[in-house]
Amino acid sequence: KRPLNIILHAEPGSGKSHFVECLARAMSEDQVGEVTFNMSSMRGIEDLMQPLDAVRNLKVRDKLPLLFLDEFDTDDTKYALLQPLLWDGKLSTGERVLRTGKTVIILAGSKSDIGNAIQSAKSMKENLDADGKMIDLVSRINGGELAIPSLDTSRRTADKICVAISLL
Repeated sequence: KRPLNIILHAEPGSGKSHFVECLARAMSEDQVGEVTFNMSSMRGIEDLMQPLDAVRNLKVRDKLPLLFLDEFDTDDTKYALLQPLLWDGKLSTGERVLRTGKTVIILAGSKSDIGNAIQSAKSMKENLDADGKMIDLVSRINGGELAIPSLDTSRRTADKICVAISLL
């Protein structure tokens, strides 16, 4: 009944969105459909209605929805809004209640304190370096963490070449 929640974090420009798009494309043969929403453009809860309606439409077509919430960490005032969605797949706006049911939700972000928040949530200890609201949000991650390592160091030349070849 609850969604499977995954967090993906890396530096800006490291390929988070591209990775999720490739994953969804590869899984489309397995009855998985992707819905992408960039949270940096979100003004209020109403903006989430369209992606959640798209998730429900995929379920009607007997597909497993993969809801990709890109840039979830651009506005920390939106964390409380996401918590019920991650916990039980439900979002309430006034009289309307949207339920996602069995869904995979991927949160992608690039803030440096995401790793600290995940560690604090796992250890159940307060970490002064991590935001309390983010800790509460990532405590609902039940499907794991994906961290894309930085490719900025000179020792990672082979990785850069492999990524470039893959993209070409």
